[in-house]
Amino acid sequence: MRLLTLSTDGEPCGIADYNSRLSAAFVGLGHSTDIVRIPRFDPAGLATACEVFRGRLAEFDLGLVQHEWGFFGSNFQQSAQCLTELLKSLRNETPLAVFMHSSFPMLPRSRTIPFFSKNAKVRAAKRAMVSAINRRACVFTHGDTARDQLVGNGIRRDRIEAVVFPLTAERDVVKPRPLNAQDTVQLAIFGFVSEYKGYETVLNAMRLLPDNVTLVIAGGKHPCSPGDQTLDSILGFLHTGAWPRPTMPALPGRFTTADRERLRNRVRITVISRRLKC
Repeated sequence: MRLLTLSTDGEPCGIADYNSRLSAAFVGLGHSTDIVRIPRFDPAGLATACEVFRGRLAEFDLGLVQHEWGFFGSNFQQSAQCLTELLKSLRNETPLAVFMHSSFPMLPRSRTIPFFSKNAKVRAAKRAMVSAINRRACVFTHGDTARDQLVGNGIRRDRIEAVVFPLTAERDVVKPRPLNAQDTVQLAIFGFVSEYKGYETVLNAMRLLPDNVTLVIAGGKHPCSPGDQTLDSILGFLHTGAWPRPTMPALPGRFTTADRERLRNRVRITVISRRLKC
């Protein structure tokens, strides 16, 4: 079997690594693979890559697209429109699989009549993309929760396969020692700050964990998503205990001034240069 992939490649990128390992596994099973590289932060280069993928796909038995929202546009609407146009332009002779590595972003609610809402075009782009996926692609995603989230956004369940993200075997560089109740436990979330990474969940958990547990958020806004408000939501939560458009039930009890001070003392945000690509 011959496979053609559309993916990032040859750079510090987790999805590029994922695609390389997946391709190596196919080759190990006796199949052949080739790749059309997605250029980062280059709209003209992206259009060219999609055109090359479209033109070459008929030569292969399977097409595979590695999807992350930031690969296909600087915001959700652009990304959805780009993927929709790609899917609609592909012939049906060659099966297509799309690996969706991140969940749908939370779209803002309309505050006016839907037809006149500023968000109408965004939601129309989402509907068109979901329709194109349901007609043309088989979707692979990482786990049952991610699959249920895609189903909740309109993608047909029979179009989705949930797979386990491949992990390397655990290797301890230094054998862990037992912790005392007074030992500091430092948690960290590293990389571009995007809502799907679970900041709302971990910040609520920090309210319940003991004082010896601290959190470091090391990252910054994705350069292709300058309008992402997740970092602002994090800062707001540290002062109010409220998350905009919450996805989980509020914790019981009041979030007092003392509670806010306790949380801020245990959470540190380190903004890393936008030149970091991961």
